[in-house]
Parts: sequence; structure tokens; C-alpha cells
Amino acid sequence: MITMRGAERPSKVPWTQPFLQPLPPLAQDAARKMFIDIADDKHPLEEVDQILGLTGNMPLSISLLAHLVDMEGCKDILSRWEVEKTSLISDGSDRRSNLELSISLSLSSPRIASTPQAHDLLALLSMLPDGLSDVELKQTKFPITNVFGCKVTLLRTALAYTDSHKRLKVLVPIREYMGRMFPPTDQMIQPMFKYFRALLESYSATVGTRLGIRPIDRIISNYMNIQNILQTGLRREYPNIVDVAYCACDFNHFSRNISRGATFLLEDISNTLSSSGDHRLKAYIITELIRAWHHHPIAHPEPLIAEAFNHFKYFNDPDLEAIFHSSLGAYWLQSNHNIPAALQHCQIALSLAQANRSLKRQCDALYTLGLIEIVAGDHAAGRVHSREVQRLAKISGDVYREARGLYHEAEVHKLKSEYTEAHSIQSQMLQATAYDNYHQGMCLMNIAEIEILLGVSKTEIQQKIEASQAIFKASQSESSTIACDATQADLNLREGDMSSTLFRQCLQVGWGTFAEAVTFCLERLADINRWEGSNPRTSWPTVFLANSLKTKEWLGIYKALQFLGDVFLGQDDEVTATSLFTLALEGFTKMDVHRSRAECMIRLGDISNKHGDFLRALDLWQRARPLFERSSQTQRVQHIDGKLARIGEDIKEQHKRNLARLTELSAPSGRVEDVDKDLSEDELENEEAELVAV
Repeated sequence: MITMRGAERPSKVPWTQPFLQPLPPLAQDAARKMFIDIADDKHPLEEVDQILGLTGNMPLSISLLAHLVDMEGCKDILSRWEVEKTSLISDGSDRRSNLELSISLSLSSPRIASTPQAHDLLALLSMLPDGLSDVELKQTKFPITNVFGCKVTLLRTALAYTDSHKRLKVLVPIREYMGRMFPPTDQMIQPMFKYFRALLESYSATVGTRLGIRPIDRIISNYMNIQNILQTGLRREYPNIVDVAYCACDFNHFSRNISRGATFLLEDISNTLSSSGDHRLKAYIITELIRAWHHHPIAHPEPLIAEAFNHFKYFNDPDLEAIFHSSLGAYWLQSNHNIPAALQHCQIALSLAQANRSLKRQCDALYTLGLIEIVAGDHAAGRVHSREVQRLAKISGDVYREARGLYHEAEVHKLKSEYTEAHSIQSQMLQATAYDNYHQGMCLMNIAEIEILLGVSKTEIQQKIEASQAIFKASQSESSTIACDATQADLNLREGDMSSTLFRQCLQVGWGTFAEAVTFCLERLADINRWEGSNPRTSWPTVFLANSLKTKEWLGIYKALQFLGDVFLGQDDEVTATSLFTLALEGFTKMDVHRSRAECMIRLGDISNKHGDFLRALDLWQRARPLFERSSQTQRVQHIDGKLARIGEDIKEQHKRNLARLTELSAPSGRVEDVDKDLSEDELENEEAELVAV
């Protein structure tokens, strides 16, 4: 069988029909098999995939690199590639053993010579790893007479190919060769930059509304393209460097919004601070640096913030200033847990937004205020602000901010252990965000977390976790992937898997970066009652307490005290355990956290019951029962019912013993001697009440 990679068949070859399609790059499994056939299977799969990533799964490249790996190993070849690029596999004397010779022969073919602008298009494609769609080829005003004619030429000569999404792409080896030998001209780059800038401006202007959905997929399809174009613009210091810097900030913001994290442009954006004299641009850049601090830590925040304040003196932009103060509020809260500073900046942002009549900025400030209140344990105030965010967002038609407000309300219900209400809101959000794949993933993950607490079947929960994992993997969202893994670990634990490995892995990745995932994992590791029979580490409650004190999360502090109480109770130190449970109960009562209140009451009731104080135990357990009902903990309610039934019998027995003692003491007026030993239950309770009064 004979076939070919190009799109045009030689006319003198008698091809079978139907015609075979041109050979695409090899599938990953086939590429691995070809590599292993040459270099053996002794190399780590991760390194093999890195090598294959350099080949574009192009058979000639795989063959050449695999032979080198067979002699030198993957690590050495990867290091050499960083320096030598395609010249590494271009030592042969013919096109079957020399990649660059093969590429250069294709570039000098008659078809390329007859369509010279195809060379310009190929040079541009060499810096666009995501390729281009036909729509983008048409809408981008390239200085090319017949751009689709150039596309056909590149396909016919196998210098380019179309992927499964019909995007025109160039294989990695050809991109590397063209980038080194024939980089694209500014005349080709500038139209591409203008097209991407228009996309980002469209997104920024409509983000949060249903119109903002349209540019999202187009930007994601060009994610690496945009990054490369902007990096080139920032490093070459184009005359329109100001436009490039604004665009880079907006792209970085977009990347964070879809949870891909900060782009690698931040360092180049930072360098623009020293080279530009534009005060607004500098304030804009500093604002973005503050918003992206999770991914690009700020070594010395105070001088940077002072510099921003100085820049704001030279221009009037209340909208940008409101964004700056809201960002500062979130920064001070999350970076070093400075609640007073966070509150101050949020109040300033809210005042600016109200004066400027910007509903969008009011929502942002109120959202951060609600977050501060939730961290501080004021759930009622947090809920009020979440409702106000929803109200303002509805007025402005901002579905994104409305969803954020709904999320906060659901979070308040979840923290208070009102799981049914939290589940209802998350389900409502799942329906409302059907247009947004990423937010669908977030809702599915949040619903899975709540359903673990509600005791829903493993199968139902697992389906939601796997669906959200697939979404986060596709969007390359590291923080959401970690959160999803933590939820999976929580489900595994509920189902009896006592391995803490997945929790530890999430902690290792999230520590110092993803605070919410860290708190989630520590809380589950610290709850030693969930690890019964597995010899749990009693140090986890202490670690959880230290982390909660550091972040000033009061709910976490009280839960850690409760878990420490369990540790001391397990060591038979009932005095210390009672003090810790009592302190935690006071905190949970103040914050109106139903389930945790009930758990502390159960522990204190157990201690009282052990020491024969049945009436106190009865009181505590009876008060705990409706709290477990409020948090939809059906099994815990049934468990309490069993306790109440047993203690009822214990109280009757105690009552009989008390009567017997009184009889022995010959109580006055002969009352006790005449007591019928077969009193009814109601009569026993009346007698008991009289004894208590005495």
C-alpha cells in the first residue's frame, strides 16, 4: 500500500478508490509504539511523551529522535533540544535522515515558488501552535492577496495540515525550523494582534452577560496563539507597546477567570512598569498584579501599592480605582488575613462604585465584603451581602456576578450545615449556567461535596466528580482540579477507604496557593472520628487549628477545638475534653452551625451519661436531635433516638433505686412505704419530677 502526507495526489499514480485521505500525524498510542520499537520501553513514559511533543507525532521526527534517545537517553536529548532545536536531527545526508533538509526541499518546491505568500503564512503559523480556523483566516486582514490559496498550497506540500476541528496547523518540527530560519514579519503579526485585541475587548466589555459567552470559545481556541503574539509584542517593544500591555493584562485576567491561572506574560508585563511613562497603564498593570498574586506572589506589596496610589493622582478613572480597591481588599484578606485593611479597601471600593453608579463594581465590592464576613464567622451578614449582589446583578443582567452571589449564599447554607438549601441553590446554578462549561464543572463538584454529607449513593456522586474532572482537565484549571481530587478523597473516606494519600497530595500542591483546598483537606484529616480503626494521626487537629488561627477562619478554629476534644476524650482526659467541647459549642451556637453544635452536645451528653448524670445527658441529646434534623443527618437522628430510648430506661432504673433508698431511710409521713411498685410510666415521670425538685 502506498499513501502520502500531502493533499494532492500525483496524476500518474493509479490510486485506488475511494481515495485514501492524506496521512495525519500519528495518534499518541501509535507514536509511542513507534518510539518504543526503536528506543525500547525502558524510558519513563512522561519523558517519552515530552520527546513526542517535540515531533508533532510526525513519523520522520519520531524515528530520528528515537534513534538519538536509544543512544543518549531522554533527559540528554531534551536538554540538547533546548539549545539545538531541529538541527539536532538534521545531520543526515538525505531527506529521510535529515529533518531540516526535508523541510527545506518542501519550501523550495515549485508550488511554494508559484505562491510566495504561502511562505509568509507558514512563517506566521510557526508562532501559532493552536493554528487558525477558516473564519480567522478570513477575518484577520493579512497582507495576503489570496489567503485560502496559500492554505491550499501548504496543505498540498504537507507543510501544514488541518486537525479534527478544521484548524490549519503546522507540526512542531516545522514550527521550530521556521521560527529559527524564517520568523514572521511585523506586517503579518500586527493584523493578528489587532484581531486578538478585538476579541479580548469584546470579552472585557461583555463579561458576565450572555453576550460575553460568544468570545470565550474563540479565545480559548487561540489561547497559546494569543500568548505567543503578546509575548513577542512585549519583548520587541513595538511602537504600540501600550496597547500590547493593556491587552496582555486583559488576557491574564481572562485566563484567571476561566481558572487556567496566570499566564507566563506577567513577568513581561511587570517589566513594562519601568519602561512606560503612562500613569494609567502603570496603575492598570499594578491592579492586575495584585489580582493575580495567587499565581505570581508579590515580594514587597507596600511599595507597589504606594506606587499605584501615586499614579492615580495623575488621572481620573473611578471605575479602575474601584477595581483597584476591591482587589486590594481581597488581597489583604487572602494573602496575610488582614481583615481591618480588607474591610477598609472594600468600603472605599463600594463608595467609589456607588458614586459612579456602577452596579458591576458594587457587586465586586459587596462580594468581597461577604467573603470577609463569612471568614469572620458572621454568616448572617455574609448572606445579606450575597443577596444584595444577586439583586444588583439581576438589574444589570450580569449572570456571572449573580452566580457569584448565589454561590456565596449556598456557601453560607453549607457552612451552617443547612445542606438541603445549599444543594437546592447549587442545582439552580447548574441549570442557570448550562451555557458555561467551566461553571457547570464547579456546580457539579459543589453538589458532589454536599451529597457526600447528605449520604447520597456513591454511584451518583462519582458520576458528578468524573464529569467535573473532565471539564477541569480540558480547561487546564489546576486549582479546580485539586479541589476535585480533594472531593474524590472525601468520597473515598466516606466509603471506608482509610488511605490519606490523595488528601496529602492535594495538600502538597495546594499549600500556600489554594487556601480553600488546604482547609478542606485539613478539616477531613483532623476529624479523627472519620478515621476510626485506622490509627489516625492525632497531630492533624493541631495542624488544622494552627492553619485556622493563621487564616483567622473562626469556623475552622472551633472545629479544630472540637476535634482536639475528641483526641483528649480518646485519651480518657474527660476534663480537658469537656472544656474543649464546651468552648466549641459556644462558638458554633454563636455562628448558628447546626451539625457541629449537635456533635458537641452528643459528646458532652456521653460524658454526663458515663458519670450517671442521666438528666443532663437527656437534655443535651434532646437538644441535639432537631439540630441533626435541620442538617438532614438522618442516620444521626436515628442514633440519637436509640440513645434516648436507652437513657429513658436508665432514668427509670435510677428512679426506682432512689425510691428504694428513700424507703430504707423511712421517709416521713409514710409516703414512700405505700408506693405501688408497679407504677405506670407517667406516674414514674411525675415521681421523678418531684425528686428533682427536692
